[in-house]
Amino acid sequence: MKPRQARTRADDGFTLVELLITVTITGLIVSVLCAALLSGIRFGPDMSDRTIAAVDTSFVTDRLSDDVANAGRHAAASVAMECSGSSTSVTLPRLDSVGGGTVSWYAELSPVDPPFHRVDLYRKTTTTASDPGTLMLTGFCAEGSGEVVASSWARAHFVLTLRLAPSVALAPQEIVIGADRRTA
Repeated sequence: MKPRQARTRADDGFTLVELLITVTITGLIVSVLCAALLSGIRFGPDMSDRTIAAVDTSFVTDRLSDDVANAGRHAAASVAMECSGSSTSVTLPRLDSVGGGTVSWYAELSPVDPPFHRVDLYRKTTTTASDPGTLMLTGFCAEGSGEVVASSWARAHFVLTLRLAPSVALAPQEIVIGADRRTA
């Protein structure tokens, strides 16, 4: 018969306290990761709507700035459109380009789900009535929220103000686009 060897502490395995601490720490780490994942899933669509609105606004700013800068003359009118219950449209002052063509910007309001309305901003470079133009920006407003589109000319400076929300679930933001006409 062989003599028994003395068992060492390393051969015993983990104690119950060590296992409980490990499970608790692992549970905390997993719960933090799940919370971060769920918040990303929950706020993802809002961030996507905001990103699309920011990109569209940047594109509108570039195009409108070019149109105003190249305008040979303009209709010296200020226009405004409120978020009302009916479908309406407003045409911003026409810009006659130095090259001879005309550029029109107009906004169209259409009901979506009460009390919300969709506002589409178009840029039209043709005189054909059947051509609606190019959709440049879409936003939303709530009925009774006041002016959603306004424009004004002051000497050679044009200002377009939009008060729109990227989606019906988000708060409206004020977008002010200013541009100067070349006078030389």
